[in-house]
Amino acid sequence: AMHLTDMAKLGQPLPLTLPPELVPPSFRGGKQIDSINGTLPSYQKMQEEEPQKKLPVTFEDKRKANYERGNMELEKRRQAMMEQQQREAERKAQKEKEEWERKQRELQEQEWKKQLELEKRLEKQRELERQREEERRKEIERREAAKQELERQRRLEWERIRRQELLNQKNREQEEIVRLNSKKKSLHLELEALNGKHQQISGRLQDVRLRKQTQKTELEVLDKQCDLEIMEIKQLQQELQEYQNKLIYLVPEKQLLNERIKNMQLGNTPDLGIGLLHKKSLEKEELCQRLKEQLDALEKETASKLSEMDSFNNQLKELRESYNTQQLALEQLYKIKRDKLKEIERKRSELIQKKKLEDEAVRKAKQGKENLWRESLRKEEEEKQKRLQEEKTQEKVQEEERKAEEKQCKDKDKKNRFDFSETERQKRQEKNKDSGELQKKEK
Repeated sequence: AMHLTDMAKLGQPLPLTLPPELVPPSFRGGKQIDSINGTLPSYQKMQEEEPQKKLPVTFEDKRKANYERGNMELEKRRQAMMEQQQREAERKAQKEKEEWERKQRELQEQEWKKQLELEKRLEKQRELERQREEERRKEIERREAAKQELERQRRLEWERIRRQELLNQKNREQEEIVRLNSKKKSLHLELEALNGKHQQISGRLQDVRLRKQTQKTELEVLDKQCDLEIMEIKQLQQELQEYQNKLIYLVPEKQLLNERIKNMQLGNTPDLGIGLLHKKSLEKEELCQRLKEQLDALEKETASKLSEMDSFNNQLKELRESYNTQQLALEQLYKIKRDKLKEIERKRSELIQKKKLEDEAVRKAKQGKENLWRESLRKEEEEKQKRLQEEKTQEKVQEEERKAEEKQCKDKDKKNRFDFSETERQKRQEKNKDSGELQKKEK
């Protein structure tokens, strides 16, 4: 019974007769039971009456047979009436079944139409979704292709700019190399000139040093000679002083002798002593004359020595001035050399610093361009992820709406089926109740 109830709830058609596996064990004894009200078929009763006719006939038996025939007739009539009622019930049940099947078919057809309409609508919606998805995919592919093309163009432009920058940098570096080579050559020539000047100055300095050494030795010799001559001059001055002293001593004596000679000449008295005195006077005059000559010679020699000393002093002064001038020139040349070396080192450091700054500027520019490119790529990727997230959210909402609509349709369909099965169950219960009341009335 529960199985038949479940079949009715599911909308499946009920069988006219119970299958053998559904017949209770108490009704499986070889007699077929009516599927509607549980009565035996009429042909089975007729087969049961035939053996009874073959029994011996008595009054009681006749009475019983008559009673039995009456009962049989009543039973036949009752059976015929029951069969008629059964046929009527079966016809009514068949009609109800057909009506139920028709309604079920209509309901199923309506449900099928609704399901078909829902499927068409869902198919249309899915088709629209597929079209939108295809359009969205094409739009994404188009955007991706445009983005890739833009990225390719940007990369090509960046590579072109980079190649141009590298070419410009290479040209600048080549120009700088040419300029530096020319500057190097000029500096090399200047350095060679400075080296030549340095060698020349070194040679001159060596010559000056040699001359200085020779002049120093000459000065030492001259100093020694000067000292010797000064000593000689001092000695001659002492001798001159002695001679002058002697001369001073002899001049009064000469005057005295001259006066005596004059007096003697005035007196005209020749005398031997006067002659001797005159002789001595002559000797003294000769001696004075010699001393005077020696004194003049000493004075001349002293003057010549003094003039030589003056010339030596002037020469020494000129040599010292020349040495100081050459020393100043050498110091100036050393200073110029140091300045040139400092200038070369400064220019070299400036060139290295300038090259470092240019490399740093190029690196920073390249890094800035790469950072801008990466930032733009990151922003585009974020926008793409955001769009994809929004599209996924929209798809999820649409899928939830579609599922909710399908669930609502299924719930509605299930409710309709349940209402229909409940109605059929109530009808069957009423029918079973009517048949039960009819059987009770017949009994």
